Amino acid sequence: MIQVIRAKKEIWATVALTPSKSISNRVRIIQALTKNKISISNLSTSGDSLVLADALETDLAEINVQDAGTAYRFLTALFSIKDGVHTLTGSERMKQRPIGTLVLALQSMGANIQYLGTTGFPPLKITGSKLKGGRIVVDASLSSQFISALLLIAPSMTGGLHLTFTGEIRSRPYIAMTVSLMKYFGASVMWDESGISVEEGTYKSGTIQIENDWSAASFWYLMAALSDRAEIRLQNISFQSIQGDKIVSEIFKNFGVISVQVEDDIVLSKHSEFKLPDYFEFNFSQCPDLVIPVGFVCATLKIKSLFTGVKNLRIKESDRLIALKNELEKSGAIASIHDDKFSISYFQNPLEYLSFLSYNDHRMVMAEAASSIMFRKVDIDDHLPVKKSYPEFWDQLSSAGFELTIT
Repeated sequence: MIQVIRAKKEIWATVALTPSKSISNRVRIIQALTKNKISISNLSTSGDSLVLADALETDLAEINVQDAGTAYRFLTALFSIKDGVHTLTGSERMKQRPIGTLVLALQSMGANIQYLGTTGFPPLKITGSKLKGGRIVVDASLSSQFISALLLIAPSMTGGLHLTFTGEIRSRPYIAMTVSLMKYFGASVMWDESGISVEEGTYKSGTIQIENDWSAASFWYLMAALSDRAEIRLQNISFQSIQGDKIVSEIFKNFGVISVQVEDDIVLSKHSEFKLPDYFEFNFSQCPDLVIPVGFVCATLKIKSLFTGVKNLRIKESDRLIALKNELEKSGAIASIHDDKFSISYFQNPLEYLSFLSYNDHRMVMAEAASSIMFRKVDIDDHLPVKKSYPEFWDQLSSAGFELTIT
């Protein structure tokens, strides 16, 4: 358990954000697909990224990626075109997260993939072979990671690949990130109204510095929003980022947080005279990782709200809609889940003593810790999940004046 205490509702801090694991993981896959040298700096040291790195370097036939969803999806595609036989497994939660849409798409191009448990779910036995590309249709409403996994290996397919989509494209910015990185390393990719086309070819050598992580920045935005006064300098991060979660800077204007680019950094500020809105509504289908920090803002500041485009949160590290409902209600909120919608309203004061559950979910833990600015003291049953995406989080929180006690 970790106890987080914040004595005052002000925060002044300079933060060196963690590198983006989303960019790091995509570049590692591109690196694995080329014989040319790629020089990478500022790589993520998050748990997810280290799991992927170990999987790419090991000679073991069975690989356990634990709860790293991106790694599982990307490796499923990569191993389908790599020589050898691999058994790909994960945590118990990973075995509950669907993989069938990606497997079916790969099998339609000749991939040799077998389910070792429940059809449609990990674990998998994958025998690598040359895949024949062509035109395939993918349900884009399920997971952008399925699409990114297919795109990353597409230059290695005979004849390349043309993807067309059914359903609303979720997390489009993550697909755009994949396309941007593929083009940067020499792939020929075209995205228009008919879908995404990738020509057969090879990635080229190059040098890249990984951007710092906008998803991690969202928790500092949360801290600023919950403060009466704040000034937080986020180092080496830019509004010109290829990360879709930079939209957090626009969302948090609703809660009085102003962001300004100052040279290579972004400075957040908040002043107590800002008048909060009575109601907030937003479609999170393109930025699902922001639901948790924004949810904590609305609940703790007592802003009635409606979040749409959220149904995919039920198949993340936890069922994030259930987790969010359960924990926000401890703050006095009443939350409701209706298919693709999540709403927050109010009916009572918060509990005097807030003891949060982690759900083994890094984003839940970071939001719960940040809420100590409002509630002064919170307990969280597990501090370890933050290693998945932001291993520096606790040290940086301590440097910013939070009192931490691990028991």
